[in-house]
Amino acid sequence: VTSHGCLECNRECRAAGGLAADAVGPCVDLRGLETFGDASPDLIYCAEALTYAFPDARIVQVVRDGRDVVASMLADPVVMAWFRPSFVNTDTEFPNPFFGVETDEDREEWPRLSPAGRCALRWRWSVRLAARLHQSLPPGQLKTIRYEHLLGKPDEALADLSRFTGTTVQAAEIRNEARKFRGRGRARRSSAYEGSLSTDDITEVEKIASDELRRLGYAF
Repeated sequence: VTSHGCLECNRECRAAGGLAADAVGPCVDLRGLETFGDASPDLIYCAEALTYAFPDARIVQVVRDGRDVVASMLADPVVMAWFRPSFVNTDTEFPNPFFGVETDEDREEWPRLSPAGRCALRWRWSVRLAARLHQSLPPGQLKTIRYEHLLGKPDEALADLSRFTGTTVQAAEIRNEARKFRGRGRARRSSAYEGSLSTDDITEVEKIASDELRRLGYAF
C-alpha cells in the first residue's frame, strides 16, 4: 500500500475507501494494517497459489449470468485488449486457461468465434475453475455470492461478507448500484445482455456455455 500504487486505483476503489476524486495518498493508516484485499478478477488464475502463500486468506467468488458477463467484457476496452492477435497464444500454449481453451475442439473453433464467443469461453473456464476450488479448499476459506443477490439485497449480502472476512465491508458503490437496480423495477432482472448483445451473440454464448448456465440456474 503506497501513495504511488493507490493513485492507480480505479474510481470505484477510491470511492469505497472514502477518498475524494482529487485526493492523493492511500485510504488507510499503514500503522497497524493487518488486512489487505484485492478485487482484481484475474486473481482467480492464481487462487490456489495465493492460499498456499497465505493460509489465512479468504476468497470471495461473485457468480453472474454468463451472458451479462460477456456483455460487460465486450464493453471493457482493457478486457478486450487481451484478444488482440499480438496477445493471443492459443496455438503455442495449450491448454490455455486464460482464454478458456481446454480441448482440441476449442482450439480449432477459436479462429471462427466472434468476440462474444471468445468471452464466453473465458467465462465458462472460470466457472469450471470455481467448481474445482470448491472441492479443493475448505468451506471456511471460500465463499460464493450471486451478483443478483448482491444487488437485490445488498445489506444482507454485505453483512454475510463481513462475517466471512472478519472485517466490515465498506460498500458505498454497491449500495448505489443496488438502488439503480431496484429503480429499474422488480419485473426486470439485472440483464445487461438484453440490450447489448445481438441475437447471434446470445445464441453463440448459450451454445458454448449451456451446461454452466444451467448448472448455475440461469435459464434460457
